[in-house]
Amino acid sequence: DRSLDRLNMTAPFEVDLSTGLKAHLNSAFIDVKSGAMESHDPVRVTTKEGSIIANGLKITDKGHVISFSGKARVDIAP
Repeated sequence: DRSLDRLNMTAPFEVDLSTGLKAHLNSAFIDVKSGAMESHDPVRVTTKEGSIIANGLKITDKGHVISFSGKARVDIAP
């Protein structure tokens, strides 16, 4: 909804940050104004240091708070 600055992403997509973080999502609801994003589908977040795979993801406080839901697996690179 353009007037409310909200996106409902229903197809898989990837987010690449300049820090090297990559997030792979199957779907998400994004509230641009509040800087929030939520997905109830499996997600994968990777960096050079490791990765997290979880059943869901919630980002609040304009990206300062990231919570993973359901089963989550963390792999840390040696």
